Amino acid sequence: MGRHSKKASCVAVDSKTPPIQRLVVQPKALPQPAYLERELASTYSCVLTDNGTGLTVQLTRALQAKGWNVIVLRFPETVVKPTAVMPQDLDQEMLQDMEEASLQTALHHIAQTHGAIGAVIHLMPQHATPLSAQAILKHVFLMAKYVKASLNKAGEQGYGCFVTVTRLDGALGTCPRSPMSTTDLPISGGLFGLTKSLNLEWPHVLCRTVDVSPDLDISTSVEAILAELHDPNRCITEVGYGTQGTQGRVTLVAQPQPEAPTNQSIQLSSSLNLNSVV
Repeated sequence: MGRHSKKASCVAVDSKTPPIQRLVVQPKALPQPAYLERELASTYSCVLTDNGTGLTVQLTRALQAKGWNVIVLRFPETVVKPTAVMPQDLDQEMLQDMEEASLQTALHHIAQTHGAIGAVIHLMPQHATPLSAQAILKHVFLMAKYVKASLNKAGEQGYGCFVTVTRLDGALGTCPRSPMSTTDLPISGGLFGLTKSLNLEWPHVLCRTVDVSPDLDISTSVEAILAELHDPNRCITEVGYGTQGTQGRVTLVAQPQPEAPTNQSIQLSSSLNLNSVV
């Protein structure tokens, strides 16, 4: 501020002043998704990132049963510590480090060995350290960069998807008594923003973030993720599944906040006045 700056003044806003509308983000119940029979073409591969739990294995098996060609992309154990045994019969690609060049090489090798990448499903590890979570989030953004062409081509030819899965609270981070750690929400929030942006830029690709409650068992979680992969509604980009499993499906909507009483003046500490233009 310079010496010509003025202190904020107290402006009285009378009851005739039009109120500023305020919106509050709240979860809204959704019906079960419609099921559109469509599968990833056999000429394409699906990259599924490993979150270190049994969810990776069971989801891979479920997708394979549908005919998908799934390759598990594993992060270094210093980033994602495995808590479940990874069967050796599953196709895997291990990242030796978290450098962009290593990721690019791994994705290129997958495409050359297993077919062009037509689907990406990212399972966000739960309770990762802040540094690890940030590194993983960056890699998901980079994956979108390197698979853009093949995913859009797959989508134009029938089906392509870019889906991220979080384990916040099943309500997209809005639960008052959320079990998530203090670092989970702001970092995982980057995934929600990414899929929303991709949904606008990639009209032929299913782009969605699915937030599954940590209290749901693996089988129910797999069922929820598979249901979203077949949902024909492209207007929805974020979905949560609470403790009721597939019966507790929600999304987020902005609802008007109750207006303040209009029968009294409201004192606002501001340098703005009724003639100001905002």
